[in-house]
Amino acid sequence: MFANQGFAELVGRDASSLTSMNLCDVLPGSAAEGRSVRETLRAHAGSLVQLRHADGFTITAKISESALLRSDDPLTLVAFDDVTENIWTNLKHGSSSGQDDD
Repeated sequence: MFANQGFAELVGRDASSLTSMNLCDVLPGSAAEGRSVRETLRAHAGSLVQLRHADGFTITAKISESALLRSDDPLTLVAFDDVTENIWTNLKHGSSSGQDDD
């Protein structure tokens, strides 16, 4: 698995350490599906997933569609968009009455 520095920081790891890891180390449940990394990422494109940070907490992220479109490409190039803060913000605003507290 190759990851850029941005993804490495997202999951709290060193980019070079990610090359020796499996996808299931950062995307729990991906190994249980019995799919390859490429198949797993493509199957989850556009979906929200739970990534495992090195410190043990969960990051909710959305996986993009692969930038490599041919089905026979041996690689998959995706982006992960951290939506954790958006979820917390929506929960915070969704739990209020929508009226000012005067």
